[in-house]
Amino acid sequence: MANSYFRFKQFLINQDRCAMKVTTDACLFGAIMAEEVSSRNDLKKALDIGTGTGLLSLMLLQGSPQLKITALEIDPAAAEQALENTAASPWKEQVEIKNADLLQFPFSQEYDLVFSNPPFYEYDLVSPNEKINLARHNSDLPLQSLFQKVRLLLKDEGEGWFLLPYKRKAEIRDLLSDNDLQILKIILVRSTEKHDYFRIILNIRKSASIIETSLEECTIYQSDGKYTASVETWLAPYYLRL
Repeated sequence: MANSYFRFKQFLINQDRCAMKVTTDACLFGAIMAEEVSSRNDLKKALDIGTGTGLLSLMLLQGSPQLKITALEIDPAAAEQALENTAASPWKEQVEIKNADLLQFPFSQEYDLVFSNPPFYEYDLVSPNEKINLARHNSDLPLQSLFQKVRLLLKDEGEGWFLLPYKRKAEIRDLLSDNDLQILKIILVRSTEKHDYFRIILNIRKSASIIETSLEECTIYQSDGKYTASVETWLAPYYLRL
């Protein structure tokens, strides 16, 4: 992570047991989302879809400790790792880790906030390692199914946050529209100014009225390999050395 260390070192425990790693784009997504959500005191119940190490849930709780988060993870080893990480954090009572499939889980409530960094290499080559496939490919959770579930689970006044591949932006717009979900904000993410965008950060809600979509861009690295000023500002609350 660019010679920096996440404040919760528990995220780095036993990383070899699980295919899901802590990546810079995931940390950036978590930091941006946490900053935006911290001003929403009305958000109480949240759903983390595909929690992996538990990274996003704990980043959110650092700024929004009022949240109660249900965190789903389909891979047993990853779910165990997330449980270890949350148990070692100051918010172990705020997160409930469930080793479960989103499409099979018996939900009994709606959520103020739904967020996910889902597996999204749906059309790329698969790995012979099944754990890597679960972490990186969405054959078991295609985006269509994800957004259908989000539409059902999100409260009318709630919002969703997602980190998704830029190359599928047109398809994602169509899927959101098909499921009556509206984009509030799009952040285009690229590695450097010389690179094309490779991720999009989406903030969505259920369609209620026509609103203007906010469009921003984010460049992670300067030409010297250091973080840009904006990225450093976002990540500083979470990294020990930055």
